Amino acid sequence: MKCMSDGCLKLIQQGEQPACVQACPAQARFFGDVKDPQSEISKKIASCRTELLMPNKGTKPNFFVVVQK
Repeated sequence: MKCMSDGCLKLIQQGEQPACVQACPAQARFFGDVKDPQSEISKKIASCRTELLMPNKGTKPNFFVVVQK
């Protein structure tokens, strides 16, 4: 799975969130370092039941879906 916009790479390099995270009206998207236990995404994964989306496709970056809070 690949981001639809190379512009997001520029945002990330500037320390900002990707455009899809910024634009999500439900604030349902998170972005960050899943290996950093203090990151917002790691905390969300730890507090909810999640599944890796399409693991058989070897998606990079990893894309998790919250299936139960």
